[in-house]
Amino acid sequence: METVRRILLADPESATRSVVAFCLREVHDVEVLACASGAEALERAAAFAPHLLVLDASLPGPDGFATLAALREQGVDSPAVFITARPDHGDDSRYRRAGAAATIAKPFDPLGVARALCRILEREAAGVPARP
Repeated sequence: METVRRILLADPESATRSVVAFCLREVHDVEVLACASGAEALERAAAFAPHLLVLDASLPGPDGFATLAALREQGVDSPAVFITARPDHGDDSRYRRAGAAATIAKPFDPLGVARALCRILEREAAGVPARP
């Protein structure tokens, strides 16, 4: 029996949550928990048991970096991907230091993002760590 893949997607923009979640659910058959804030992600993550975390760096209270740190303290050890509207001119070292497997700059192609996230899930399932 195949394990259902689960992604926690936390982004303050309703449109981003909707379109990315739709692509993941309908095209890739991934279960998605969409959260609008860091606080919501922290409240719901443990019960959802995500295989992958997708966090907007600018989440409202706490931001994506603080949310990831707090999730780690809660024992959620899934790989993380940051999405951001403010890429640091190609320098993703801040995201890597925070433990991100990847960063995705907005605006983006939702189908392409869904494919990239599924590749990370597949690598993790195959035992190839996604994190640096």
